[in-house]
Amino acid sequence: NYKNAINSRLPHDIYIISLEKVSNDFNARFNVIKKEYHYLINTGEYDPLKYNYMYFPKYRNLDINKMIECSKVFIGTHVFRTFTKNHDLENTIRTIYSIDFDIKDDLVTIKFIGSGFLHNMVRIIVGMLFEAGWGNYTKNDLKYILEQKNRVFAPKIAPPNGLYLIKVYYE
Repeated sequence: NYKNAINSRLPHDIYIISLEKVSNDFNARFNVIKKEYHYLINTGEYDPLKYNYMYFPKYRNLDINKMIECSKVFIGTHVFRTFTKNHDLENTIRTIYSIDFDIKDDLVTIKFIGSGFLHNMVRIIVGMLFEAGWGNYTKNDLKYILEQKNRVFAPKIAPPNGLYLIKVYYE
């Protein structure tokens, strides 16, 4: 009954799948062990009805295989200061456990699983992967950019349409 009651009061783009009783000392923010984000890219014909829900690259010569190869730079524990909008944050160390690409026809889903993500981190990484896919950066360029710890070196950011928080994992 709680699930139905909560869902009846939420906006239509948010939906509770399940509920669990937790201890009184549980904290939804600080008890997170990992998060999963998906970024949806449609490489096919532009569809204005899907525009708000996925990204349609303006240029059709996007090399997905190069994006896959370059994404490996970000896997592991790194200082992601270059890949956040928040310049004042002291701790920018995060771990990305996996970046997987799921390709079905014209739909490419990039799946990120990590210990946590900084403000705009996924969108900045995807934006830089787009640049690599268009031939503007190599894998070594992205390694160098990551090591600089300065947002100036990663100026690209993917649009918000296409980004979804899929799951939050707790202890």
